[in-house]
Amino acid sequence: MTLAGARNRLLPVLALSAAACLVLGAAPAPVPPTGAAATGFRIPAPTKTILKNGLTVLVLQRSSIPLVQLQLMMKSGSASDPAGKEGTASLVSRLLKRGTRTRSASQFFEEVEFVGGTIDTAATADASFVRGEFAARDAEVGFNLLADMVLNPAFRAEEFDKEKRLALADIVARLDEPQEVARLAFASWLYGGHPYGRPSDGTERSVQSITRDDVAGFYEARYAPNNAVLAIVGDIDAAQAAQRAERYFSSWKRRTVPEMKLG
Repeated sequence: MTLAGARNRLLPVLALSAAACLVLGAAPAPVPPTGAAATGFRIPAPTKTILKNGLTVLVLQRSSIPLVQLQLMMKSGSASDPAGKEGTASLVSRLLKRGTRTRSASQFFEEVEFVGGTIDTAATADASFVRGEFAARDAEVGFNLLADMVLNPAFRAEEFDKEKRLALADIVARLDEPQEVARLAFASWLYGGHPYGRPSDGTERSVQSITRDDVAGFYEARYAPNNAVLAIVGDIDAAQAAQRAERYFSSWKRRTVPEMKLG
């Protein structure tokens, strides 16, 4: 099997398990068959562990594929952006990739690339994601790097300025795409003043107003273990995965997460 093929087999399992946990706050329960047609594809229930700090860990072992994927999901996205500061969650997500307190951006990605791994981030309306994929033999490296990214972001001033300029450039470029303009207009019409009606990446005006303190404040308020789910899938024993999650994420401090205010 090619590496691309292996990734394609892993991704649906991770995405479906993670989505179920985000929506329900629990591991997905098996769906009872209703007839002959129900004997096809079924998603097995992952092993679920909750660390003392509140982090939910889901593990689905797939020993036939020599990869391990990790996806950390914060249950806060652009819908939690402060009014007038739309794009904050997206900017936080972008900046997580730009170095930690002990690693510069270049050092971080040199370590990722040295073992042939990948790490990326994203923010949607309801959640923010950090995703990593590593060969099974390098899973320990993956846990280490992903935890460092999430627990120790640097938010260096020069990186903040750079990513803010890039975010603004992306917003301007988006205005040249008719489909994207139509999508944004429809969302604004459909949801009105609700946060879902706002662009996840913000507008030129809102992003211009975001400061480094805004980014740090969003992180401090929303990035908490009791507001997160760590989904792990691939060639790793469930008990071993839970132990590594405990080792690398147990120092993450639980905190009270503010309720999302709907407009």
